[in-house]
Amino acid sequence: MRGKRFLGLALTATLALAGIAPTAALAWQKDEPGAWMQQENGKYRYVYEDGTYAYSDNAMGILFFTPGDGDGDLTYVLDEDGYRLTGWIGTGDHCVYADEDGVLCKGWKQIDGSWYHFNADGVMQTGWQGIDGNRYFFNPKGVMRTGWVHDGMGLYWLGDDGVMTKGWEKIDGSWYWFLDDSYEKFAGVMATGFVGIDGSEYLFDENGVMQTGWQNPDGAWYYFGSSGAMKTSWQSINGAWYYFDKNGVMQTGWQSIDGSWYWFNGSGAMQTGWLSLDGTWYWFSNSGAMVTGWQYIGNAWYYFGGSGAMKTGWQSIGGAWYYLKDSGAMATGWQSVNGSWYLFNGSGIMQTGWLNLYGTWYHFNDGGAMQTGWQSIGGSWYYFDGSGAMATGWRQVSGTWYYFYDSGAMATNTRIDGSYVNGSGTWVPGYGQSSSGAGSSSSSGWDGVTVYWTKSGTKYHKSASCPTLSNSSVIKGTISQVGTRSLCKVCGH
Repeated sequence: MRGKRFLGLALTATLALAGIAPTAALAWQKDEPGAWMQQENGKYRYVYEDGTYAYSDNAMGILFFTPGDGDGDLTYVLDEDGYRLTGWIGTGDHCVYADEDGVLCKGWKQIDGSWYHFNADGVMQTGWQGIDGNRYFFNPKGVMRTGWVHDGMGLYWLGDDGVMTKGWEKIDGSWYWFLDDSYEKFAGVMATGFVGIDGSEYLFDENGVMQTGWQNPDGAWYYFGSSGAMKTSWQSINGAWYYFDKNGVMQTGWQSIDGSWYWFNGSGAMQTGWLSLDGTWYWFSNSGAMVTGWQYIGNAWYYFGGSGAMKTGWQSIGGAWYYLKDSGAMATGWQSVNGSWYLFNGSGIMQTGWLNLYGTWYHFNDGGAMQTGWQSIGGSWYYFDGSGAMATGWRQVSGTWYYFYDSGAMATNTRIDGSYVNGSGTWVPGYGQSSSGAGSSSSSGWDGVTVYWTKSGTKYHKSASCPTLSNSSVIKGTISQVGTRSLCKVCGH
């Protein structure tokens, strides 16, 4: 007997989605118990006590059937002959699936090795679906996807359980990051380029792979640690120091950092020690900071100006003059500069005025040059030989004899051991003495007999004060005792 068509009220939404009008499907119903009965063809019908059974008479030829006999929420699909259907069942634009017992599947179901998901009305899901707080993607045939998925908005990664990944994920040995919920509708999209994560910057290539080490993505150099975090500030890399600004860009050339100047070469490595830039020498400490002022480097002192440039030549520093050699090293001791001799003390300060060195007096003018020859100093005349040594005692200069006191001042208008020097300091032989006796020499005052010599000398002298006569071991005698010695040309004329 052809019987009643039955549709539980809970299936109204399903029929609407499937294109079936609920009023058409519910031609009539009878809420009384029945039982599934296997027919001669092996199929099952739901048969009531009066022998009628449920079946579909709508245009689609299927009926979603929920028995009223206490089976709970189980739903079945019947055809127009009332037979219970199993497997895949098309419902217009949608698909449902009934298991081997004919029960309509809802929720997760693994079919032929693939996973599917059916909503509360049993409709197979496709595309993106939010399930139990996670997102999944199902292809047009309803198969849950895993691995890489591209939906036109971006590239996603679905784990083996189908859950869309957010945040960090290691895939085939490389790290990737997928946008989190803060990116709203873009959550789950694979990140590329620079991305800020938990306060650090990371770089992902066009394939989404997290980058480490040196990277040049935009014409500037950056460095990323083994964790992928971008480095900033000072970093020691392979034995060299580098500096990265707050944006992570590697610095080159001159950089002012925390009040000190540094120089980084074209590769970004910080320089230390000596460096010549555009013909100017600089020195950088072990910390890389450019030095200024006095610096002791390699057993020599150097001076660097406020710009850090090494100074050479004459320099006035702190009110004193110094001479820095072409190498920049501070000069000490005797130095010949532009044809003149200068003396610098142990601190490198140029000496001026009088200076006694090892018992010999020297004089340096206001410019520091050592004096030679005749010099008028403090109202007196002095004579300095070619070595700069101040003359004392009798000294012949350009054929003329002069006498210099122990102070070095030239004697004038006075007698020295009986010899007279005039206002110009020139010795005047026999000055002020009258002539007498045979053989006397005009105004020399010589007695014609008494002479003076030294044991090893080759000359004899009329005057004991002759400047050419040694003051020690002078022998006094007569001409008859001089032997082969000849008369001194200074005092004998």
